[in-house]
Amino acid sequence: MIVINTYIEDVQGVSFPNYVPKQEELIRVDNTLKMKQISSKISSIYNRYCIEIIQDGKILSPVKILTTEPWVSYLWLMKNYLHAGYSEILDLTQPIVYYLVKEREGNLTFKIQNQLNQTQVFKSRFTEEEFLSALFQNLVFYLQYMRAYNTNYVNYWMKRYGKELYEVAIELESRYLVTNYNDDFIPLNI
Repeated sequence: MIVINTYIEDVQGVSFPNYVPKQEELIRVDNTLKMKQISSKISSIYNRYCIEIIQDGKILSPVKILTTEPWVSYLWLMKNYLHAGYSEILDLTQPIVYYLVKEREGNLTFKIQNQLNQTQVFKSRFTEEEFLSALFQNLVFYLQYMRAYNTNYVNYWMKRYGKELYEVAIELESRYLVTNYNDDFIPLNI
């Protein structure tokens, strides 16, 4: 089982561009109490997030990459992969490249590489259906949680990326029939 958690940097703290926060300086977006406390400070420009991937209780990608809008990178990664069986996306704000590579027998390899020093930050093999479904569902959950705390943020996000979100949802449903996406779920402004 794959679990994906999204964290937001505590915007009340001090942040430096290459600073990696301690776990207590990150807020999981499903932490209702803390998210309410910082909701007025959530914007699309200044907040930094990280995504943690856990498989069968083992943390595969520890909270190391703090970046602006990682879900945009993951959305484009999924979209390109679904169309070509391979995807390589440069992060919006960090020198990080995300890769998805189709393997045999319904598997894929997900890799994250630091472009500055050409080091591999993360690499793991997953069942294609399970990983893509978990990734997409967590993107939708992220948008749901964010809508609860800052509607303007989600409206901005959907205006810019709603079309791609819809395309990925349709492609995943046509392959696996397992998304929780519908037009009432998140308002599409496309």
